[in-house]
Amino acid sequence: MENATVKTIVCGIDRSSGARSAVRVAAVLAERLSARLIAVHVRDGSSEGGDAAERVAADVIAAEVPDSGAQARGVSGDVAEGLAAVARAEEALMIVVGARRRGRSRAFLRARSAVGLVGLTDVPVLVAPQLARSAGAGPAAGNGMVRLGAVAVATQSSGPRQVAPDRVRSAMTKVEERRRLRRKARVSLRPTWSRRQFLGKRSGT
Repeated sequence: MENATVKTIVCGIDRSSGARSAVRVAAVLAERLSARLIAVHVRDGSSEGGDAAERVAADVIAAEVPDSGAQARGVSGDVAEGLAAVARAEEALMIVVGARRRGRSRAFLRARSAVGLVGLTDVPVLVAPQLARSAGAGPAAGNGMVRLGAVAVATQSSGPRQVAPDRVRSAMTKVEERRRLRRKARVSLRPTWSRRQFLGKRSGT
């Protein structure tokens, strides 16, 4: 069986900037892991069928990773269920999806779909950050530099040349953890007693 011997990465895409970043990240990972890349566009509740969805996937591949050898795939139905089904059929190593940009009312993978996807599959799900390109950089599969948050990955026509060390990844994790705690807690660390009250107690007043 071909799927048992060929490593596969499934990437969910649409025309949003987050999904475009996701397919560039997926192309870099596929190159590093010697895996094939399947870019899947799911038409959520659409009656147009998989052909129209596949055209969207093909357009994004042509614009972002034309030299990656990625396969376009179109699916109709629920986003999470569609991606999970493709990943299961292809025995994928991972599913890559785009991050939602803050303030957007629409995004490729809504929070409900992200939670649903994790619940529907045992395949690891990677939420790719928004990528910043260096000036004049082309698609991920061409010459240039793409940047995954604080982690830079150089790409040439023959593939990526360097990756960040583990300590950079660890530092990013610590930063994200601090941000998460600040958002969740929002608790002031100022003591309930004031300095004036403390000095008053010491002086006996």
